[in-house]
Amino acid sequence: MGTVIILPELGQATAAWQDLVVGHRQKQVVDYEPLLEGAPEFEELSAQITALVRAAEQPVTLVGNGFGALVGLRVAASQSGRIDRLLLVAPNYHLTADLTVRALPSLFTPKPVKQLLRSLNGVALAKWLNTVQCRVSVIASDRDRVAKDLDLRLVDSHFVPVSLRKGLSEETLAAIEDELA
Repeated sequence: MGTVIILPELGQATAAWQDLVVGHRQKQVVDYEPLLEGAPEFEELSAQITALVRAAEQPVTLVGNGFGALVGLRVAASQSGRIDRLLLVAPNYHLTADLTVRALPSLFTPKPVKQLLRSLNGVALAKWLNTVQCRVSVIASDRDRVAKDLDLRLVDSHFVPVSLRKGLSEETLAAIEDELA
């Protein structure tokens, strides 16, 4: 059977993911709010998600959206053999913490999120790309050069073009479901 762990965008309601069909697998949508108590840094948050992966029924598929794609990429790089698939939806792995803080979602109190995003400064995300040892799908707009670059840098990856809008569109959910099938 296995498990699909969904890592949403910061500030994205977990309800947006409830309609995603994952077949016979268990679905777990991560709620960041309790994980951000104590204002963890990016590596601490990644470690908490790694613990979820280790406790989940294998095989595990990670679906990361936006910031969740960064976390998913980090976890997949450190969990060779535990992650069967990695789906990166609108990954912004070139974003700086400063850019992300400007678009700070109102769902969270600013201090823990700002600290989390600042902890990304100086983190070399690109060094993880060659250590991801699972199949990867990069789901993004056909005009997203960063996502296409990411797709080219990963070992076993393919690009799935969708027209992304704010939030999760039916087209994006359908593309994710196709990749999970």
